[in-house]
Amino acid sequence: MSDRVATAPTSSWLDPEEHRPPRGTRMLLLTRWGVAVIGEWIDDGYAAWAPLPKVPARIKARMG
Repeated sequence: MSDRVATAPTSSWLDPEEHRPPRGTRMLLLTRWGVAVIGEWIDDGYAAWAPLPKVPARIKARMG
């Protein structure tokens, strides 16, 4: 068995030219250098974006 984590099949980066990122919203951002960060969109330095994943209630309950 591998220790490698599989990628989520429903997750993908959005092209800001096709899907304009919302302003003033925290999201996943992919920098031009290939580093994923959490932050708010600005028009310089980012190549793509994705909404943050939603946390299901059953997982929130485990978090305390």
